[in-house]
Amino acid sequence: MQSGIGHQNSQWRCRKCGTLLGVATGDEVEVRYKTAVYRVRGELATDCRKCGTANRLDTRSAHPRHERRCA
Repeated sequence: MQSGIGHQNSQWRCRKCGTLLGVATGDEVEVRYKTAVYRVRGELATDCRKCGTANRLDTRSAHPRHERRCA
């Protein structure tokens, strides 16, 4: 699944529809939903709340790890 972040203070967006999933600062991603705010590190996985596409992100590497699936 391809989704990712680029550099410092980057947006993590859905690989299919572009919905904002979180904001990355260094090796940490801030994810918000309604009144909840989560700051997480490591491997993140979520389904987009708009289109349902699975998205993954690994904050431990400079370049996010992309998972590939056969169609």
